[in-house]
Amino acid sequence: MTTEQKEAVALVKDFTKMDFNNPMGWTGYYDTELKELQQAIETVLNLIQEQEKEIEKYKKLYQKALDDAVVTAHDNMQKDKIIELMADFIEKVTVDLKVAFGENMLWNRNEIKQYFERKVEDERNIKYYRRRKEINRINE
Repeated sequence: MTTEQKEAVALVKDFTKMDFNNPMGWTGYYDTELKELQQAIETVLNLIQEQEKEIEKYKKLYQKALDDAVVTAHDNMQKDKIIELMADFIEKVTVDLKVAFGENMLWNRNEIKQYFERKVEDERNIKYYRRRKEINRINE
């Protein structure tokens, strides 16, 4: 809030504290003071409108973030379902065809999921260390 806006708010507050039942309390205002008060009220009204616009902007940003979170959660649920179906399929294929994975043993679906989770984690770690190595090389 600018100094002008703060002064306008203070002037409007002072005016609202005035006793309007007592005519002597407010009839002593001159035209210049009333114009100053009018400008102060306009400034306060503009300030309120600016703040309302700012609130609307943040409401829209919040709603977009919320919508994005819902979409992300839905996408994650879809991916989890796909992973479950793939693990089921791989388990059925290995059992039906007597195909052995790894150390010549049949895997159940949880072991299959864990295998691929480890693969993904290994890839993340490799990318992380490559990035750190590049950053360190740049900083040298």
